[in-house]
Amino acid sequence: MPDADTGPPGPWRRDPAGSAAGISEIQFAAPSALIRIREDQAKLRGFIRQITSRPLPEDTALSVGGEGGSRTSVRQAFQDGRARMTLLFWLCAFVMLMGFYFLAFWTPTLLGLAGLPASQAILGTAALNLGGVLCGLGVGKVADRFGGRVVLSGMFVMGAASLGMASASTGSVVLLMVAIFLAGAAWIAGQALIVVVLAQSYPAQIRATVIGSTLAVGRLGAIVSPMVASVPMALGWSPEAILLIPIVPALIAAAAVLFARPVDPATSSR
Repeated sequence: MPDADTGPPGPWRRDPAGSAAGISEIQFAAPSALIRIREDQAKLRGFIRQITSRPLPEDTALSVGGEGGSRTSVRQAFQDGRARMTLLFWLCAFVMLMGFYFLAFWTPTLLGLAGLPASQAILGTAALNLGGVLCGLGVGKVADRFGGRVVLSGMFVMGAASLGMASASTGSVVLLMVAIFLAGAAWIAGQALIVVVLAQSYPAQIRATVIGSTLAVGRLGAIVSPMVASVPMALGWSPEAILLIPIVPALIAAAAVLFARPVDPATSSR
């Protein structure tokens, strides 16, 4: 949650000795787009007004930090006590994408086992994406209330539970659809939430690099997913049994995200 003294987390900070209006100075750790207008107070005010829909007090001074063209590297995500946090976030992203593609791959097969004609299997895909959309609309507010890491951990637990429910519900189309809907809420909305938690956990200067590298590791999970499924398929496992494979990694990730914090809490904004 935003600190009462330092203001909201993000690319600006409020002077603790703020004016009566609430904000006396805003410092941007800014992208190159702001570097180019760093000396133009009017343009900077217009930029903030577009974000907040509120004008700033006239006595608020704006300054842009950083230099255009500065480079960042993934190595910085492992510095200043952030190595453990970065590795745990990578694990979470890997599991998130692996679990989602497991479900996406097996949904038509499970619907067929439940007795739904192949022509109606599209309903399963619709339920999966509907769950992701509806949950995605509200997950941000829930994360603001209870904390992003706690909610993301809960998403992993719900994702594991949805896979177990889907595996056990092949005898009922209704229960299977409910399981698929919940799985979409967990595995799709969770992908959006992990980006939010990443943005809150790293300094603005390396935020984009960290998010990009973490999502790249997540894509490895998507690639590995069918490979992992192919071995039990070759051994003759049933689809219901194969769908249970990501449950243990999901529960591990649920615990890991709670410990994904820098060694020095001062290096993270949340």
